[in-house]
Amino acid sequence: MRALVTGGKSGIGAAVAARLADAGHEVVIWELADGADSVVEVSDPAQVDAVMKPGRAARSWS
Repeated sequence: MRALVTGGKSGIGAAVAARLADAGHEVVIWELADGADSVVEVSDPAQVDAVMKPGRAARSWS
């Protein structure tokens, strides 16, 4: 299973991402800060669309 975690660099998001990874899931983190798999403002549909296009995401969903 693949999991997309927004806000996964700290706090609850980081705990969720770690738990999913520990359970063997592929985890992709979207964050507003550098150091995530992709830096995305999830309230901006254009940014989400740009990251989800094949070849543009840090990890492909296809």
